Amino acid sequence: MSHRSATRWWRVVLSTCVIGLPAVVLISPALSTGVPGGSSSVSSVTSTGACAGSSPSTTTGSSGRLRLAGQTSWVRPGQQFTLDLSAAGTGAHKFDVYVEVFNQLLNRSNFDQTLCNLIPTPLLQTFGPVPMSSLAADPNQPGAVQFPIQVLAPGTASGSRAGSRPKSQSPANVLNLTTCSTSCAGVYPVQVTLEPAGGTTVVSELTTQLILTEPAPGSKRLALAWALPVSAPPALSAAGRPTLSSASSAGIDTLAGTIAAAQAIPLTLAASPITLAALADSPHTSDHRSLTELASWASDPSHQVVALPYAPVSPAALVAAGLTSELATQLSTGETLVDSTLHVHPDASTWLSQGNLNQAGLRALEALPGHPVKHVVLSNADLAPLPEQSAPQLTATQPFALASLTSAGRQLPAANQLEAVTSDPGLAAHLVDGPGAVLAAHQLLADLAMIYYDAPNASYSRGVVLQTPTAWQPDAAFLRAALGGLATSPIIQTVTLNQLFDQTPRTVIAPYGGVLIRQLSASLPAPPSLPSRLIKARLKDLAAFASTLGPKPPPVLTSMNNLLLASESTDISPSDRTVLLNQIRNLIHAQFSSVRLQTDTVTITAQTAQLPVTISSSLAYPVTAVLQLTSDKLGFGSRGTSRRVTLTQHQKTVEFKVRARATGKFPVQVALVSPTGDLALAQGRFAVRSSAISPVAIGLTVAAGGVLTGWWGRTLLRGRRSRNRRLVAPTPPAE
Repeated sequence: MSHRSATRWWRVVLSTCVIGLPAVVLISPALSTGVPGGSSSVSSVTSTGACAGSSPSTTTGSSGRLRLAGQTSWVRPGQQFTLDLSAAGTGAHKFDVYVEVFNQLLNRSNFDQTLCNLIPTPLLQTFGPVPMSSLAADPNQPGAVQFPIQVLAPGTASGSRAGSRPKSQSPANVLNLTTCSTSCAGVYPVQVTLEPAGGTTVVSELTTQLILTEPAPGSKRLALAWALPVSAPPALSAAGRPTLSSASSAGIDTLAGTIAAAQAIPLTLAASPITLAALADSPHTSDHRSLTELASWASDPSHQVVALPYAPVSPAALVAAGLTSELATQLSTGETLVDSTLHVHPDASTWLSQGNLNQAGLRALEALPGHPVKHVVLSNADLAPLPEQSAPQLTATQPFALASLTSAGRQLPAANQLEAVTSDPGLAAHLVDGPGAVLAAHQLLADLAMIYYDAPNASYSRGVVLQTPTAWQPDAAFLRAALGGLATSPIIQTVTLNQLFDQTPRTVIAPYGGVLIRQLSASLPAPPSLPSRLIKARLKDLAAFASTLGPKPPPVLTSMNNLLLASESTDISPSDRTVLLNQIRNLIHAQFSSVRLQTDTVTITAQTAQLPVTISSSLAYPVTAVLQLTSDKLGFGSRGTSRRVTLTQHQKTVEFKVRARATGKFPVQVALVSPTGDLALAQGRFAVRSSAISPVAIGLTVAAGGVLTGWWGRTLLRGRRSRNRRLVAPTPPAE
């Protein structure tokens, strides 16, 4: 046994014993054989994508790393399968190429093993060694070469016997599958290795898949709803305006340009409103170009733009914080931004869940005013396992009813339950960027083929959802390869989310004979905690600020409201959330920093007078407020101690009719507050000097003088009588 054969044998044993055995234990016969009578909503083992896109290589030298530059996406019997290969590094032309084709895979568990370069099926045929330098150059891929293989299957001309090695590669190597007893359609692992010329050491290797398609007449293609995000981590300037990092900007530019070039492929766009606002407000030309391309793409009615909240939020977290009404505000603000930037009205019937969707959050979605959510896309981890499932990793290929409970815990009738579908984590695991992106894109197509071939002749419609993680950095090579393959697929039909729900209605789910109802998991983690008191305080501040504004509020109010919505995001840390909430308060105070109240001394000389109060302001927009005076030495007229004023000019004087209760100098407190009374625009104190003589005071003075005069008179009279008595001689006593 040669070195390569021995290595291959041990790796096949390892893949079978370490990975394949648990898979065999978990797979039921119906699932592993793809019998059409098997489960329709849970039809094959879910791909974990453990090694998706990584394509690990066994490298013993520093040169000649093998890469897949492209390949034939779908092959029919008799057609040619071409690998486009490139080898980066010094002296790559000195290497030989081996191509080994293995028997078709049985299930997605087998497929997962190939992502780790472990092949669980027997070797069918080996091609090579072929010197890299002898291969024809790829006209479409600079630096790449082409390795062609002619595929023969039942119904095509016979070729060389399976397992034989052709003497030359021209016109093409031949893969003979004519010995298949029935259909040869399926997914065949193809392993490509790079070795030094004349040597036996594997320098680099990769594993891709050959997809042989023979769709039966009238068979239904597997529907794929691919939700692509236009999203960046929430970031706002000190003024509350959304911003983008250079990396996020470049990723969005890549995504917009690539899907614009693939306009004919139906896709679903999950465009984050806060990100769209950042694109619209960006000073960079590339960001505005991205926005224009996205708007042009969205104008095509074959595409779907789903409605998203302004910032990523958890309905469960908002409900737990007593902020249920904020969910509607998030969505209405998001819809307005999509309208103004992409010039389309987003579809609000589907909610793309980001986790933490408990029953309270589900009820909040169902009760949204003006936002009739009908469909929910969520993770299988959010759901309670089906009773008949022996393992939780199963591919969902049809929608189901999501059980809704009342606040009392009673289940709503089926007619009132939302329609739901789970996104496939195995498909999402193929989304990579960088050197292995093209290989990962073709592995995604192969994974979809595995799902299709689980029940290729099913009488019911089947579909899956690929929800792209928002953290994925769009890769042009990946998108071009994946979208190009989907555009020509005879077995996969790309649809929007709405089309998926329309084509695969929950009422025909087999084998349940009706509607499959699934429950949310009872062991979901607690939703993220929000600072309820602080958010409610800022809501009160914003309502007070809004009450001072006219029918055309300034842009700063929008910025403040968006800061609050961003603070409710589940994608920011608690410390950043506090910073945003404090920033709102600071912005409000900064608006009124130019509003001043007089602080000088006012003199009144009459008992009743007009007391003037002067307000100065340099605000660029009109403000309505209430001016209030407080003093215990002044009486106020019938209009009281407050006036509603509108500041439309630099300076405004308001007069109060007052009545002096005393003379002298005393303070008067003055405040300018919002109409709601919850927000102080300005405060101050000025002095009043009163020299007015009050009739009451005069009367009191006269009365006091009269009393004093009477007292003095009585005192003088008593004194005189006392002296007179001392001057009169006493009368002698009678004898």
